[in-house]
Amino acid sequence: MTPWPFWPGSVSLGHFQRERYADAVDAARRSIQSNPHLSTTHAVLAAALAKLGRIDEAREAAARVRTLQPNFTISLMSVAFGIPSSLAMPLSEALLAAGLPQ
Repeated sequence: MTPWPFWPGSVSLGHFQRERYADAVDAARRSIQSNPHLSTTHAVLAAALAKLGRIDEAREAAARVRTLQPNFTISLMSVAFGIPSSLAMPLSEALLAAGLPQ
């Protein structure tokens, strides 16, 4: 178990920001193994899968986000985590493609 279970989730967001979507998927999945109840990691997984064109898998991850956090919205996630504008647009587009609400 990772000493700080959110670390791989943070790494996945870093990979996403650098457009390394396959690495983002791998890091998100590692994070989900150690903490399957963190909706934001499932959201990053959904976004990275959408960017890879794996829409069915992205929608499955998005459905898990909605199960874990029924009131999830992209804008709330962006505000809560202080996501910079350079990342907000590509992340929002990918999350919308995965089926999550703005």
